[in-house]
Amino acid sequence: GIYYYPEKKMQFTTPSGWQASIAPASAGFSNSAGTGSIQYLCRQRTKSIAVHAGEDREKYGLGAPVDQGIKKIGNYSMTYARFETVQNNQNLSIEFRWAEHGSDFSTFMLVSTSQAFASNLPALNSASQSLKPVTDTSKLNRGPVRIHILQADKSESLQEFLGRKQIESSHWNTIAVINGLQLKDSLKTG
Repeated sequence: GIYYYPEKKMQFTTPSGWQASIAPASAGFSNSAGTGSIQYLCRQRTKSIAVHAGEDREKYGLGAPVDQGIKKIGNYSMTYARFETVQNNQNLSIEFRWAEHGSDFSTFMLVSTSQAFASNLPALNSASQSLKPVTDTSKLNRGPVRIHILQADKSESLQEFLGRKQIESSHWNTIAVINGLQLKDSLKTG
């Protein structure tokens, strides 16, 4: 799949086979083996990348990097740093990648068990190499979907209620999931 961040006009290919947790300004991915996760965050650049990188290192309580530098990855020259640490009696390898684009920057962070780092690194490579500006105008010109709270004024199925309230049918399944219901489930008044 592809993760789109229209507000910052950025996108990248999500790691294949990794489970996603998506938010408007960030995304997280984890592999099924439980040995790795990738976090993505896009922020406004208020300082140099080196200063932001140092703040990230402090935030996670990491020591000196075992490898660091700048390398061309996909469309960007990315600052990177890899750390080795022990947390909860587990050896971890953590690699950060920071890419500047305009007044913003993207951060990718791979947290992996040290033993699985080499097998998890291709997922980080795939995501960071595919980082690029969003050019699809249908993704850029999307407005937010507003949520309205409605009360049932008579006993009927969720599907009947949504139809009667003229809710766009493409949203029905999402509304059912959010409310923990099936479309055929009966609603109670109120």
